[in-house]
Amino acid sequence: RVAIEQMREKCQAQRQCPSLAPPCRKILKSLARHWPGLTVFVNHPEVAMDNNAAERALRNPVVGRKNYYGSGSRWSAQLAASLFTIFQTLRVSELNPRLWLSDYLQACARQGGQPPPDLRPFLPWKMSPDRQAALRLGPVSAAAPEAG
Repeated sequence: RVAIEQMREKCQAQRQCPSLAPPCRKILKSLARHWPGLTVFVNHPEVAMDNNAAERALRNPVVGRKNYYGSGSRWSAQLAASLFTIFQTLRVSELNPRLWLSDYLQACARQGGQPPPDLRPFLPWKMSPDRQAALRLGPVSAAAPEAG
């Protein structure tokens, strides 16, 4: 609390400086206007100080957006967006995306390269408990897989 108050006072003092460059003054004015929202975590510790978790979740799509667009191919970008949606749904459902995708592609192969006529077995909210268990994410292991 003390450090936050000292920061606020320093910002106020800097705004009063007559030689302050206009862009800096504009930033400090915005900081003062948004101060209550920027410091809400001080009185509400359940609110995170930053949004790093959200930023990490968006990192791959944001960093890769130009690569996923391919060589100007719109279908490639749409495919990437669809796959991100599917994989996030699987993650929220605690299903292993590699197992799920392998299973889905094998079903497509059995249909002569076409999607299976019934998608219910691939929808996490429609899967039987046994199927969910078979596709469940396993424990994350730091150990390297054994050769053999």
